[in-house]
Amino acid sequence: MPSHDDGSLLEARGLQRSFGRVRILRGLDLTLRPGESLAIIGPNGAGKTTLLRLVAGLLRPDAGEVRILGQTLRIGAHAVRRAVGFVSHQTLLYDDLTLVENLAFTARLYGLDQPVETAVAALEA
Repeated sequence: MPSHDDGSLLEARGLQRSFGRVRILRGLDLTLRPGESLAIIGPNGAGKTTLLRLVAGLLRPDAGEVRILGQTLRIGAHAVRRAVGFVSHQTLLYDDLTLVENLAFTARLYGLDQPVETAVAALEA
């Protein structure tokens, strides 16, 4: 992944998203840097899941942009999307696999070297 100048992990500028005539997000801006965390709290229909789907590259914004590690996130931008992990309401984990096995399986899908060791290291972090 190419380096970026401002050190942000995630940056969203002017994000807007509507579904039909219903505007869900209206010009949302946010920046997340290493060591920071973000809690997204609000009632049903406030746009929390929509924001997360935009950040994960699963939806396109109507306006604005998302940058991950300084690179613009677009659907299909594989190198940028590899830097994002997204777990929604349904985890899509395999019930008959252990957590390490699930993580190692995903690591293999992304072509990571030493998937089991990578999974164990992630859990120990």
